[in-house]
Formats: sequence, structure tokens, C-alpha cells
Amino acid sequence: MLKAKDIMTVDVFTVKPETTVEELARLLIEHKISGVPVVGDDDQLIGVVTENDLIKKNARLHIPTIVRLFDAYFLLDSNKMEDEIKKMVAVTVDEICNKKIVSLTEET
Repeated sequence: MLKAKDIMTVDVFTVKPETTVEELARLLIEHKISGVPVVGDDDQLIGVVTENDLIKKNARLHIPTIVRLFDAYFLLDSNKMEDEIKKMVAVTVDEICNKKIVSLTEET
């Protein structure tokens, strides 16, 4: 029977709770991964954060509207748009990660 140890990844990238979503997004894209464990200073597992968590957090910025209005972008308050983008990328992993962890042993 196939066990977790047969298919699991041993060397994984991790992030700290204070990692920004901008840093997280860069890590996910650069390494072509969809999520990472969130660990504390003692490497204790705190949670998991995925690309879906990024999408959920940034849902209030309606991308299709921005694309549709992009030609008229300069008519918009560009300072307000810049402020919104700065707020989004300043969010930390701790604010969006899933802390309800389900774990298994290697023998599962």
C-alpha cells in the first residue's frame, strides 16, 4: 500500500508569518509551487498558505473592472489606486494563512 512517505516532498520551502504576500507570490511563481507551510522561529508549523489564499484576500480589487477601465486609467485617481495596491502587498502571510492544520505521519 502506498504511504505518505512514498509521495511526500521532504525539502520544502517555508515562510514566516511576517512574510508579505508580495514575497509569497514571488516565491510561488519563481519555484512553480502552489503553496507553502508557515513556520515560526522555532520551525514549528503554524499554518499553510496557498495561491488560493492570495486570490481570496485580494478579491476586493475587481481585476476585470480594472482591465475594462484600463484605457481610462488616467482619469481615475491614480494615488488611490496606488494606495490600494500598496495595502494589498503589505498584507502578511499571518493574515491569510490557514491555521486549521490537518497533519499525517509518514506511515499514513
